[in-house]
Amino acid sequence: MLVLWVIHVCYNISIWQGITKPFGFLVKKTSSLCLRKQFPLRPAAAKTIHRSQGDTLTKAVVDFSAKNLPYHMHYVALSRVTSLSGLYIRNFHETQISVCSDVATEMNRLRSTRLQISCVPQLTSTCTNFSVVFHNARSLHKNIAHLKSDHNLLKADIICICETRLCKNDQNSSISLPSHQSYRFDSNVTTNTRTPYGSIMYVSSKYPPIQSYPICCSSNSAEIMLIKLQTLSSIHTVVSVYRYQKFPFTTFLNDFVAAIKPHIFPNEILTIIGDFNCEYNRASNILENTLAQSLKISYLKQVIHEITTDYNTTIDFIYTSERTNFIAGALESYTSDHKPIFICYETTV
Repeated sequence: MLVLWVIHVCYNISIWQGITKPFGFLVKKTSSLCLRKQFPLRPAAAKTIHRSQGDTLTKAVVDFSAKNLPYHMHYVALSRVTSLSGLYIRNFHETQISVCSDVATEMNRLRSTRLQISCVPQLTSTCTNFSVVFHNARSLHKNIAHLKSDHNLLKADIICICETRLCKNDQNSSISLPSHQSYRFDSNVTTNTRTPYGSIMYVSSKYPPIQSYPICCSSNSAEIMLIKLQTLSSIHTVVSVYRYQKFPFTTFLNDFVAAIKPHIFPNEILTIIGDFNCEYNRASNILENTLAQSLKISYLKQVIHEITTDYNTTIDFIYTSERTNFIAGALESYTSDHKPIFICYETTV
């Protein structure tokens, strides 16, 4: 039988000392003194190793005296205790450790074989579409490895990231993405201090930007990046924005219009995408009406209507001047409390 002994109280035998307790009593009217000496022993419990599966113990004695231990039985027994100091082993020999060959083969396969993607990316990269993604990454230098393995993100033609928190020491090579050119707009370009802000724009080689773009036209109340690209059917103007919470929304709106208005033209497709740090119901109508009038655009519509954060709020928006021929939505993220948002246009003439 494979036995695991559970020790309730364990003492070092070399320092065991009896507990002496004197007490008096009367015998035929004569008082007497008696000394009682005891050792601190307590009964222990024993169970088979099979029965101990799932137990968490502080101290235990594992007895491996049985022959022909089943596969992996040593692991079950030796992993019951919370620390090595609480583990005592009897009758153990290395030859008793056995591993199933089928398990070893499967583990080697899993370590060496590239696993297939278990989900189909929502974004696709073809010559007939143009897609933009925006994501509040909450520190790009910490999450760049995850972003590089995000298949949805890498399919986008323009990737806008805010709250990059990059500093002077961060090299471009350490934050690069495959098949994309990066344009950094750090909030602190002089020292190595990381601030909570900063933006970056990744542009696919499929649609090179029009000359002199992208540009940074940030204001006191927001970080703003703007780029123009020529696709198969039209010129796309993409504006990425991150609004600072400490400024009133009306102040941000005035600054935002003043910053981008010189670059907006009616015959181009306009996409405004970003983190507005304001709930959808409050910001949407104001922006749709005010921006369309201020920028002299006949139509501008907010197209994100789902939750964009882990706090059940919608504060990341996409405004487009197109009425049809696009899809938009939110993706999943495992590195930030914000979900990436995207819009994908059909560019076939």
